[in-house]
Amino acid sequence: MLTKKSPKLPVYGIYLGTPTRKKPLSRVDYTFIPIDYIAHWSRCGITADYLAEYQAFNFEKRDRVKNILSTIINELLENAVKFSADAYKEISISIYNYADTISIQTINSTYRRQAEHFDGYVQKLLDEDPEELFIENIMKNAENEKSASQLGLITLVKDFNAKIGAKIIPDLERRLYDIYFKVVIDTNAIEEL
Repeated sequence: MLTKKSPKLPVYGIYLGTPTRKKPLSRVDYTFIPIDYIAHWSRCGITADYLAEYQAFNFEKRDRVKNILSTIINELLENAVKFSADAYKEISISIYNYADTISIQTINSTYRRQAEHFDGYVQKLLDEDPEELFIENIMKNAENEKSASQLGLITLVKDFNAKIGAKIIPDLERRLYDIYFKVVIDTNAIEEL
């Protein structure tokens, strides 16, 4: 948990595991500045479609895999853009296909308050049942129309059986926090969904 004494947040989920040492079948790295996406929100979907289609070439059921990956990538891109502190600070997304898994990581910078909120949210997402968390958030949203839905990342875990991880690294010079968020999906499961 983020405290005033310790500006470093712990590492969660799949970042705690042993790093992958094998070489990927394919890899895509994409970097952009959020202002382009803030000005034209549909660029999130266009970018997600492109990156998903690029990765789908490794699968038999290309259309199905493209749709699933596009949904996941779009959610991650929208979150990275929405919660970026600086509209001109680059955001990056990296997608690795390791044959048995696909790993998608985004990196963006945010303010302390957002980092604290994200810290608590990821802990809750890792500790609680995604079905119950989904229903709980739907009920909260029904009661409070102004509340953010917070359903996107829950849906990735609930519907796509995604494994998630996060690490938040302080950049004290800029008084911002770099958010690393990773989603890993089993490739067999993608084709069977």
